[in-house]
Amino acid sequence: MNSRRNELCPCGSGRKYKLCHGASGTAAPASQDVAAKNPVAVLLKNAIRHHGSGEFAEAEALYREVLARDQRNAQALSRLGALLFQRGQPADAERLLRAAIAARPGLASTHCNLGVILHRQGRTAEAEDMLQRAVALKPDDAVSLGNLGAIQKIRGRIGEAEVTIRRAIAIDPRLADAHSNLGSILMRDRRDEGLACLDRALAINPNFADAHFNRASLLKEQGLIGESIVAWRQTISLAPQLTEAHSNLLLTMHYSDELAAQEIQAEHRRYNAEYAGMIQPVRRDNDNDPDPARRLRIGYVSPDFRQHSVAYFIEPALNCHDASMFEVTCYHTHSHKDEVTARLTQLATRWVDCASMSDEDLARMIANDRIDILIDLAGHTGGRMLTFARKPAPVQATWLGYPASTGLSAMGYRITDANADPPGHDALQSEQLVRLPASYFCYRPADESPLVAPPPVLKRGCTTFGSFNHIAKATGSTIALWAQVLNKVPGSRLLLKAAALADQSVRQRIRDCFSAAGIDAARIDMRGWEQATTAHLTAYGEIDIALDTWPYNGATTTCEALWMGVPVVTLTGERPESRMGASILAAAGCKNWVAADRDQYVAIAARLAAEPGALQALRAAMRETLRGSALLDARGFTRSLETEYRRMWETWCKGQVGVPETG
Repeated sequence: MNSRRNELCPCGSGRKYKLCHGASGTAAPASQDVAAKNPVAVLLKNAIRHHGSGEFAEAEALYREVLARDQRNAQALSRLGALLFQRGQPADAERLLRAAIAARPGLASTHCNLGVILHRQGRTAEAEDMLQRAVALKPDDAVSLGNLGAIQKIRGRIGEAEVTIRRAIAIDPRLADAHSNLGSILMRDRRDEGLACLDRALAINPNFADAHFNRASLLKEQGLIGESIVAWRQTISLAPQLTEAHSNLLLTMHYSDELAAQEIQAEHRRYNAEYAGMIQPVRRDNDNDPDPARRLRIGYVSPDFRQHSVAYFIEPALNCHDASMFEVTCYHTHSHKDEVTARLTQLATRWVDCASMSDEDLARMIANDRIDILIDLAGHTGGRMLTFARKPAPVQATWLGYPASTGLSAMGYRITDANADPPGHDALQSEQLVRLPASYFCYRPADESPLVAPPPVLKRGCTTFGSFNHIAKATGSTIALWAQVLNKVPGSRLLLKAAALADQSVRQRIRDCFSAAGIDAARIDMRGWEQATTAHLTAYGEIDIALDTWPYNGATTTCEALWMGVPVVTLTGERPESRMGASILAAAGCKNWVAADRDQYVAIAARLAAEPGALQALRAAMRETLRGSALLDARGFTRSLETEYRRMWETWCKGQVGVPETG
């Protein structure tokens, strides 16, 4: 599947904000006379010194002694609140900071810190209001501006956030957080600029884990997979508690054409050992009613119940589930909602928006909902792995959003098929493989699909190959393979379309790779991404034959190409992500476009290119072919899926649960 990286939150990766100490600064040295007259000042000075040295227990004791003598001391209230926030006590911190504001309303740093705390509790609107007050009190405070820009970004006001963060940098160019935040904004569509910002952040603070996190994500987006893997490992070494960094490493490894399946799976098992395997289940009794024939409660957990690749494949099942036998709850773990979200909401029995919930709280909610079978739809692409590690449901499975094993010992099953995971490929899997009879993909074409266009070769007189996959999938092996195809078909061209191709550096790197393979760069056309679905699908009318990527095949792009009448040539490999194309093409009735080796890939592409008339006939008939295929058979697919759910449940009812209890 066209998997996405874990999405970045503002302020670096969103895991920490910068607390500010404001105009009060460090307490000035006190003379003996002053100390005698004002012992509170001495206590406060010593508390600040201990606080700055990381001696939190000593600092807290001294702050509390100050407050015992002067309960309205705004500095002590504010600084103790900041300390308690750092020690993981946000509620107590909020109480103290509000008391500080009441005692001294004009202290900007207190408003700034309270804004940070409110954000950490998911109260972003209140957080923004508090940070706006901080900036109003002290317009030249770079930390308050940086935090405000981060909040504006998380609330979707990207342009406004960029302006605010640039103001912060203009005031304090050494503010690493702001450079990192600006980089995370620019990496969306100005990646070269974004990378420069992140490099500046790391020049200021080489051990800044958040900047390493953002940089690793950006490198992956630009298709620099080896460099991205190195950057992810740097992030993990600096901040091993950042589980999402390790998940991103796992996802990025799947794009590599240099890693063996055993090496990738070993890293997944390491993730389980370090983060998931030791977590205690939220339920030890699993007291769901063990009736094998009763109506089951199914839970789907995903951040992608929105305009996203996963939505094209989950909607058929949600639409066709037998309501008399299955009660479906969707747990949406992303804050963004759109028209797709609205449509999917109507298909579920229950809908839960839980983006702001912690992994533990979400697990407890699912356990209280008495879900029987819990399905992960994202894996390490932003999924809630540590929710599943807590085993909130007796039966747990992963499906769709991640191309291979999650590595979790608490994940009982992985839903796949015999083309994606042929018999004999089970040994490296952490889960038990459940193979659906056709494909584990069932595609719902977009409502706004344009009409199929005739093959462009009829007008141009030359074959146009194409790939609209994420540029991270255009590995060195893929480009070398595409170069072989272009050499085999004289005069042919290649059209590439991907978001990262808006960057000059990425376009030049791709040209250089083709030139090194003996292909004139003038034969390669490149363009960025179209946001509008209709414009994106219309672009398939400009290519005659789609060339799949390797080792990470396309999924959504393969289905889109077929729906727009374009044949797709795919190459299989040993890893599951290298066999998604085979799964989709088999379900579509197009197995003859699946290559077992590179020579066969080139031969299939050349054969298709040699018959423009056949391409025209194929294109005209493709949609009707798909409508009669397993790939679009939503009802048949869902019945097969429900059969497997029932088998999983019956196994649990017999006391033969596929996964032992953790802990």
